[in-house]
Amino acid sequence: MKQKTPLKAKITLKASKNLTAKKVLKKTPKKHTIGWYKKETRKWFNTAIKYRDSVYTDDGWVFDCVTCNTKVLFKDREGRTYRNAQAGHFQPEIYSNTRFDELNVNAQCGMRCNKLGLGEQIKYARAIDSKYGDGVAVNLEKESSVDKQWTIPELEEIIHDSKETVAFYIGKESA
Repeated sequence: MKQKTPLKAKITLKASKNLTAKKVLKKTPKKHTIGWYKKETRKWFNTAIKYRDSVYTDDGWVFDCVTCNTKVLFKDREGRTYRNAQAGHFQPEIYSNTRFDELNVNAQCGMRCNKLGLGEQIKYARAIDSKYGDGVAVNLEKESSVDKQWTIPELEEIIHDSKETVAFYIGKESA
């Protein structure tokens, strides 16, 4: 049998370098995944909730924790945010139907109530019933059992609305 010879390059190495340099590469816009949108939505939605529940004072943005009523500094006058200021969920985030529900999410102190206190569910239920009306906690519990598959347009709308809310409150700083 006759042995095959290796294929020869049709163009020289020098010529191939010139061709690649002349190619015009089209940049395709980066497509984000649903996970990226959920993460981005969470960031903006939680920030909007903290602003919604805060009051601008001499120290900066301060809110009362929904469960223990402790005053918590969310953002100081220099623009630094604090980890202890969190957006706590009455029904945990794993329940997608209530994950971005404005009644379900309220400003909460991070270490004492939201993390170490595991959300303080009983106090939280009383607080949201007091804040929004009797039966809201029970309704949120029922709604949380419904499975929700978020779509990118829905998440984009929440991001847009949350950014507008944040801009509204930031505008109050200078007023």
